[in-house]
Amino acid sequence: DRLAELAAEAEAEAGAEAASNEPLSLVVRPRAGGSEAVEVGLEAVRPGWMWAGSRWTGLWVPKVRNRRQEERDATFRQVQAAWPLEAAVEVMQTDPGMAGSWYEGEVLEHEYPDKLVIKYLELHDLEAEEAGPQELGKTRGETHFEAPGLVQQTSKTRMVTPEPVKHVRPRPPPVE
Repeated sequence: DRLAELAAEAEAEAGAEAASNEPLSLVVRPRAGGSEAVEVGLEAVRPGWMWAGSRWTGLWVPKVRNRRQEERDATFRQVQAAWPLEAAVEVMQTDPGMAGSWYEGEVLEHEYPDKLVIKYLELHDLEAEEAGPQELGKTRGETHFEAPGLVQQTSKTRMVTPEPVKHVRPRPPPVE
């Protein structure tokens, strides 16, 4: 019943507009921060075109993901499934002087497309330690507090770095 009333009202409005013989137009209101609304005649409207920089820039095309992007997304989903957050892992180092050695850590987050952010259990960030206790709270995933008047000589900041998945393996069970 209500739908029939709305349809009748719409037909009455359309008939009144057609009888006035005035050209149809659209009122365009800018998004946030724009100036006042502008009235545009239907002859100037180009359906399916984009308007940018005060001119028509071409046909609007939806963003299409290419095959390479789909593969990267699939890889990222696999990394997230294979390495849950807080998973215990070992990471092979590639830095000179440490190349080939494995260190324990845990997964803090996933970095697109195929890296894991690792918080090491044994490696420490010397740059953050030299910055002083007031700067330690700025390291990723860690919160440190400084007791007033005390020197924190034993405070160590665990190193947190993104690592490629190919250098990560699950931590083996403890030896008994």
